[in-house]
Amino acid sequence: MNRERIIRTALVVASAAVVAACGGGDGKPDDVPAASDAVPAAASQSAEGLVDWLRALAQEADAADAKPPLDLSAFEPPAVDDREPLPVR
Repeated sequence: MNRERIIRTALVVASAAVVAACGGGDGKPDDVPAASDAVPAAASQSAEGLVDWLRALAQEADAADAKPPLDLSAFEPPAVDDREPLPVR
């Protein structure tokens, strides 16, 4: 009986340690700027990059409203290409 109690206690302590070690981060690296901070170079290089940035920007709409306007002087939208259109997601 004593051995079972020790094993249960050890399992509870180990479970608590694992949960505490998770950290609760959002999985994003800290050095990646928010979409509302600047226009990424990928947005000017391809239509896919532009769409990805616009999606990320839409997800941060509330945070973007509180920031100053983006500097679009270096932004040059991608030119039309002859590739097949991407499927709608």
